[in-house]
Amino acid sequence: MEVRKDGTVRITREEYRSIRKDKKEDIETLLAAFFWKGAEHNGEKEALLKSREALEQAMEEVKGIGPVKKAEIRKKYREKLEESNESI
Repeated sequence: MEVRKDGTVRITREEYRSIRKDKKEDIETLLAAFFWKGAEHNGEKEALLKSREALEQAMEEVKGIGPVKKAEIRKKYREKLEESNESI
C-alpha cells in the first residue's frame, strides 16, 4: 500500500484481491482504522498550523528579533519538524 503526499491511498492488485476475500467484519475494521488514522493526521496538521501561527506571533512580540533571525528560527523550526516526521 502506498500513501501519497496528498493523502490518497494506492493499493496493489494483490492487496485488492486479498481484501476481496476478507469477511465483511474484517473489511469494516480495516476501513475504521483508515478513518481514524486520517482523522489523527488532520488533527496533527491543524495543530501544526496553530503552532506555526503561535511561533510567528511570538516572534513579532519579542523585541530584538530582526528578519535575519526570524528566517533562521523558521529554518530551524522546519528542520525539527522534518526530523520528528522521519522518526515517527
